[in-house]
Amino acid sequence: MREYLKMPTVRTNPRTGEALFVATFAPFPGLMALPMATLAQSLGARLWEDAPTVFLVGKLAAALLIAASVFVQADMGPESERANIDHA
Repeated sequence: MREYLKMPTVRTNPRTGEALFVATFAPFPGLMALPMATLAQSLGARLWEDAPTVFLVGKLAAALLIAASVFVQADMGPESERANIDHA
């Protein structure tokens, strides 16, 4: 995992004494993929038995989140009304 994607914790590995790390985004990406997994499950996918389907559902969820972030960034662009609010 890249250094900027992980944060050190106060815990250490009891065997080696090395610091333990967690992902920067914690469980949120997985929680955001939960609706996609639920939909796939309701359509008959057996996620607990089919690793390629889990990979596909995860990739689709990630693609939807990336697409949503582009729309959010576009909405906050310099010509948007939100960007022109006077903060005086």
